[in-house]
Amino acid sequence: MALTPPIKDEEATAEQAEMLEWVKSRRNGTAHTEFRMMARAPQFARDALALQDAHLHAEDGVLDGKTREAIALAVSVANGCTSCVKSHARRAQKVGWSEADVTAILGLVSQCSMLNAYHRHRELDPTLMLPKQSGLPFGFTQNPPIEKRTAELIGVVVSGVNGCPACVRYHTDAARTLGVTDQQLHEAVRVGAAMTMFNAYFRIQ
Repeated sequence: MALTPPIKDEEATAEQAEMLEWVKSRRNGTAHTEFRMMARAPQFARDALALQDAHLHAEDGVLDGKTREAIALAVSVANGCTSCVKSHARRAQKVGWSEADVTAILGLVSQCSMLNAYHRHRELDPTLMLPKQSGLPFGFTQNPPIEKRTAELIGVVVSGVNGCPACVRYHTDAARTLGVTDQQLHEAVRVGAAMTMFNAYFRIQ
């Protein structure tokens, strides 16, 4: 059972009912389970929906929906939110990623996380004198089977989530070399931050 079970219309308080009606007005008459789970904190639910609209489902940003969904999936993997991973793996396929692409995104996050762990140790304790070259195999990250610009954006955001400044700098430079603009980098980071909020909430349910 979820820590915060979805609220049914008939059991909602006046404030919760008002919030659910507001959600329905923005979601084709439906208040989906995720917002019903958040409904016991109405303002939080409103903030979450606004965040979703502005950064995860936006249609007028500098990143297309397919790229946003790849980042949302990648961040969910990095943050260890199983339900979010399953949800965004399905959404990814709906917006044009194949099963092989989804597998590739999971592989990129896994290898990126491995390198994040190594280089984080280098920065945390310079006395270890760990070499700059990790010696760990990461050919998949260097030659990803998905578009390289998207792979580097995933590297930027996942490295940030995993707390590796050196890796963030590396992937940011690589993304810029491929023509990614600062506006696109900023938007990718915002998508990752927004997804992290959802991951934090649903990971414990």
